[in-house]
Amino acid sequence: MIIDCHAHLSPPPELNAYRKWLLETDGSEGIGDPKISDDAIRAALNNVDNDKNSGPFSHLDGMLEGNIDVQLLSPRPNQMMHSHKIDKVVQYFAKSCNDIIYRTTQLWQDKFIGIAGLPQTAGKPVDAAVQELERCVTELGFKGCMLNPDPFENSGPKSPPLWDPYWHPLYEKLVELDVPCHIHGMGQKTDREAYNHYYIDEVSTAILGFVGSNILDDFPELKILASHGGGSIPYQMGRYIAGARKHKQQELGSKFRKIYYDTVLHDSNSTEFLIKVMGVDNVLFGTEWPGLGSVIDPDTGRTMDNLAPAINDINWLSQEDKDRILCRNAENIFNLHT
Repeated sequence: MIIDCHAHLSPPPELNAYRKWLLETDGSEGIGDPKISDDAIRAALNNVDNDKNSGPFSHLDGMLEGNIDVQLLSPRPNQMMHSHKIDKVVQYFAKSCNDIIYRTTQLWQDKFIGIAGLPQTAGKPVDAAVQELERCVTELGFKGCMLNPDPFENSGPKSPPLWDPYWHPLYEKLVELDVPCHIHGMGQKTDREAYNHYYIDEVSTAILGFVGSNILDDFPELKILASHGGGSIPYQMGRYIAGARKHKQQELGSKFRKIYYDTVLHDSNSTEFLIKVMGVDNVLFGTEWPGLGSVIDPDTGRTMDNLAPAINDINWLSQEDKDRILCRNAENIFNLHT
């Protein structure tokens, strides 16, 4: 069995039209109705050209190609517009995305599990995010959420560091509900760095914020999943550990392994290195299918995000190890057995 811990919604075009309407009205006309039918949701997951993200296959056909049994499905990060200044717009859109994800999980109950997108309006308290998280978990049966470490989306003002008390209500709710947060950057508002690089920077900064502070001690039951293989962390760990030792700070090595890492790296060598550095128990299989890596690799004939065969080919992993990475770790961390 293969569980993909990192996948995003293939949105019907009506969702983008609804987003534009919210921005045009600034939420003054209420939440409105996206008017998205079940047939539109089905069409989006069967459409090869949907949102220019599907690569050579539709969303559902790509899952078949990759032998993916289950995906943990969250909103498209670059659509969440957390830096928009009108609270209602951010909140209405997040709720609508989560509702469509829920409907998707009901149309394909054996294929998709919901992961909530949170309305993290930049500069505002996390209260609305906490409320939406609770709704999604207790009412919709979702198993976790995405957490954006930079709601300002690189627009100028700085977001509070992840050890700041600003975030504590959200951590407390995550622990209470016993669900993980998946650290993932969202949109970005400048061209100084490519959006893909921005995601790597954000997850790297987030992990260093967690391990370099008291958050993991103050919230020992907090479960954190780092997207995109942890960004720079597995490959620069020696530098971070050396810096802490040089300044006689707390030893960081074990703290890095209190965080989980997905395999959304689109490269077999990087994936194998991640597993070596972070350990089998800390790595979860992910693809982001359909997404950036949904392009054919001429060396393998598979899409670059289809790394399950590469993991199965790692000869120093036992079959039990491979099963843990491909499904068992996700089952345990996301409480999929309950």
